[in-house]
Parts: sequence; C-alpha cells; structure tokens
Amino acid sequence: MPSTPSQSRRRILRRLVKSRQTNRNTDNAIYNHCKLFLQTLAQEANNEAETDNTNVVEEKHVKVALEKVLHEFQG
Repeated sequence: MPSTPSQSRRRILRRLVKSRQTNRNTDNAIYNHCKLFLQTLAQEANNEAETDNTNVVEEKHVKVALEKVLHEFQG
C-alpha cells in the first residue's frame, strides 16, 4: 500500500528531527570539551605563574602550560 504524501512528509520530518538531535548533542559535546580545555589551560598557566612567584600570567607560562595540557588531552 503506497504511503500518502502526509505520511511521507511525517517520515521525512521524523528523520530530520532525529538527525538534528544528534547534531545538537555533538555540538554540545564539542563545546564542553573546548570549555574544559580552556579552563584547564588557564589553571595550568596560573599554576606556572605561581611557581615563578608572579601575580601576572605571562606568555612563557602559557607556553609551558599549553605543552602540559596538550599532552594531557592527547591521551
């Protein structure tokens, strides 16, 4: 029995909604990972500045922290 145009549209709409939900979950996961990466990087840079007994995070602190955080996030 062939489906009516409205049934066909509903089927397509259901597929689109399901696909969009998957994309939304992926977007949220990427956002959360980026946020965690930046927070970890900021914390590590702050720790590096504290070990140098400075109150200001400098470029050298960020470079050292970036190496640590990238190594941590890679595996």
